[in-house]
Amino acid sequence: MSGELPSALQNCMHLVILDLSENHFTGSVPTWMGDKLSDLVNLDLAHNNFSGAIPKCFSNLSAMATKYQGFGYLGNWYFGFGEIPEELGTLIGLISLNLPGNLLTGNIPDSIGNMELIESLDLSMN
Repeated sequence: MSGELPSALQNCMHLVILDLSENHFTGSVPTWMGDKLSDLVNLDLAHNNFSGAIPKCFSNLSAMATKYQGFGYLGNWYFGFGEIPEELGTLIGLISLNLPGNLLTGNIPDSIGNMELIESLDLSMN
């Protein structure tokens, strides 16, 4: 699949797992993903062509932020230029954060230390 993420996905408010990896999606990750899809515990946007920063509203993904909810996964995003927002550390239920091969700028936020269940963290340039 290619193009921007279809806005119709925002109507699927009870999605628990959303795997859109290995596609050719472009544009920025829409803010409605953090605003509307609050039941997500597994989100995989790996190997696409997204640009921009990780939306700060991802801290609204309450299911991923629930300590004992289970698992969450933010995939390998190919972002253009942007920073990892401090709010990402509120996703304390996240077990895997993989952002290799990106052009992210700035510092790694201290809030990532709040991710108590994190098992895999890859911020490499490859």
